[in-house]
Amino acid sequence: ILRKVLPAYGEAARPLDLFEKAYPEIFALKMRDGWLVGYFNWDDRAQVTREFDLTRLGTDPYRTYLLYEFWSQRLVGEASRTFRLELAPSSVALIAVREKLAIPQVLGTDRHCTQGAVELENVRWDAAARTLSGTALGGRGTSWNMTVHEPSGRLKRVRFEFPDTERVEWSLSFPLVLAAWP
Repeated sequence: ILRKVLPAYGEAARPLDLFEKAYPEIFALKMRDGWLVGYFNWDDRAQVTREFDLTRLGTDPYRTYLLYEFWSQRLVGEASRTFRLELAPSSVALIAVREKLAIPQVLGTDRHCTQGAVELENVRWDAAARTLSGTALGGRGTSWNMTVHEPSGRLKRVRFEFPDTERVEWSLSFPLVLAAWP
């Protein structure tokens, strides 16, 4: 777990439900390309279902957001306003909330709980070359995975290896797909 939370991001998440319950359950952290929402189930016996209103983060209810969970490494879904979570007893879900774009985009990684904020640099889309590229950071002798969302809804996983370096320049090409005529 320590490898997944270090190095520190440099910003602290803030509780969104402070003073609403005995123990805050919802924490949010603004990142450069979205939000990280931590949703806690403090009950050690009961599974709970929770609904979360994305507008509490200041999101636009007329836009669609992709929700990617860190621990399970899965796309939880898409939402414009609210999403529902099932939480096991004594668990936390760490959800990256990013606006859904019409281009390939990074959803998350399994390297750090911020899902890209610490371990990715200079992520950019080149429309002319149809490439998504950037720099991956990792300790020597380590490896980790990144998940990319394509506009078609497909997910692509990329594995980065750091045998004798701490930086890997990467580039993913996405060929133009033309819609077929009926």
